[in-house]
Amino acid sequence: MSIPMFRAAVAAAALPLAALAAADGTGDLRLGIAYGVATESDYHLHNAGESYERDVDDGEPLRLSAGYVHRFAAAGHSGPIGGLLAFYQQGPSGLDGPLGSFDYDLEATSFGFDLIAGYALALPPRLRLEGVAFGGYYLEQQQLRSATQDYPLTGDGWEAGLGAALFYALDERWDLGLDLRYLLLRESDADFGNGGSELESTGLLAGLVLAYRL
Repeated sequence: MSIPMFRAAVAAAALPLAALAAADGTGDLRLGIAYGVATESDYHLHNAGESYERDVDDGEPLRLSAGYVHRFAAAGHSGPIGGLLAFYQQGPSGLDGPLGSFDYDLEATSFGFDLIAGYALALPPRLRLEGVAFGGYYLEQQQLRSATQDYPLTGDGWEAGLGAALFYALDERWDLGLDLRYLLLRESDADFGNGGSELESTGLLAGLVLAYRL
C-alpha cells in the first residue's frame, strides 16, 4: 500500500470524470448513506509463522458517499450512465474468537472511490430506475485492540459489485433514491513487520441517496 498509489488511482479516475462532465446529457451531484444489512466478513492475520482466521461478527459497515453521475440522455429520458463516487466507510468490526492468547476487537475504517457504469430507465412521470456495476480502490486502517494492547495496521484494497436504485423526483432539481449495493467482493491487505492481514467482505448494503441535477 502507498499514498502515491492512491493518488495515482484518483488522478486516473478523474480523467473519465472530466470527460463525463463535458459530454452531452444531464448530470447530478449525489450524497448517500448506506448500511450493511446482510454482509459477511473474514479476517486473516499472520505474524512470525503463526496464522489465525476469524469471522468478523459484530458491527455491520456504515458508508457515506459523495460524487457525480452523468446520464447520456436528456432529463426525463432513459440512457446509459457513468460516474465517480468517493466514500468513507466505518466497519466492519468485531472478531468471533481470540488471536493467539489475546481477545482482540477489530475496527476497520476506509476511504476510497468507485467508478460506476450502467443504465437509467425513466418511468414517467417521476420515477427512475438505475442498474449499475461498480468497482473501486480504497485505503484502510485496521485497529486491533485488546485489554492491554493496541495495534494500528494500514493497507489498501479493492471492491466490485452490482447495484440498483429507484429515484423519485421531488421537483425539477432534487431526486431522492433508495439504493441497494451488493458487494461481490471487497478485499484489503495490510503489512506490518514480519506479518500482515487480509479482510474480505461480501453482501448487501442498503441506503438513501439525495441527488441534485445540474
